[in-house]
Amino acid sequence: PDRIVVGEVRGAEVMDMLSENISGSRDPVRSGGLDTPGVKIANVAAGLRTFAGDLRFDVRYEDWELLLKQAMGAVSSSQTNGTAYTHAFTIANALPTGLTIEVFRDSDSFAGIDDGKAYIYTGCKVNSMAFESSVGAYLVCTASIIAKDEARGTKTAGTLSTGNLAVFTEGAFTYDGGTLNVESFQFTINNNLDAAKTRLGAATIFEPTRSGKLEVTGSFTLDHDTFGRYDDFIASTTRKLVLTFTGNAITGSTQSEKITITFNQVKLEDFSADTDDPGEYREEI
Repeated sequence: PDRIVVGEVRGAEVMDMLSENISGSRDPVRSGGLDTPGVKIANVAAGLRTFAGDLRFDVRYEDWELLLKQAMGAVSSSQTNGTAYTHAFTIANALPTGLTIEVFRDSDSFAGIDDGKAYIYTGCKVNSMAFESSVGAYLVCTASIIAKDEARGTKTAGTLSTGNLAVFTEGAFTYDGGTLNVESFQFTINNNLDAAKTRLGAATIFEPTRSGKLEVTGSFTLDHDTFGRYDDFIASTTRKLVLTFTGNAITGSTQSEKITITFNQVKLEDFSADTDDPGEYREEI
């Protein structure tokens, strides 16, 4: 089965994936000499190689913190109650040094020296990170990765995380301090990294930096039960939005597992309360 090992040092966290598609591409350099109707094989150079793809996984209350740190930029940790720790992730101007991501794609059946080998992607940056959930679903994250290079090595020993998954029944959504009965939501942190930062003398990219403004965007759907959110949309009023998932009690602490995502300043840029079938009106914001 597929396994993802994510770490600042290989083997730090072993994660289970819903899907992954990190792969390489190569841009060969071809000579345009006029002495032949085709391309001379001898005049084709390997050119630039790039590596990118997505990691998609159900979110647990632990085991994916390194990816989140890469997407946000900074983290501070403190022991808050007994065995419970709080990790606060915040947006930073510069992203941390790139991760190493190991992907094992079930090569145990391969013959010879390829048996049990994994793909090793180095210099990995999180270009964007998207979250979504709805009634009847877990909280799901998709991390879009840009890597510098690829190699292969013996897979890291370890077991997949058994931490609890964040499910929709554990979620709560507040807007301007009031609880909303939201049916679904999605939001994306887009770092707008330059995935093609290249220079003479190198066949791989240089460390990606932001080529545009950091963007945090999203949407949510709920019953149309007030004019208030539409008025906020028309007036471009700034509001605070908080999304919380609360799990099981933590052994050795009076606190419970919790994921809290806070958007301190939110403006509504699109609002729809249309309907085309019988039933209640829905707001899509």
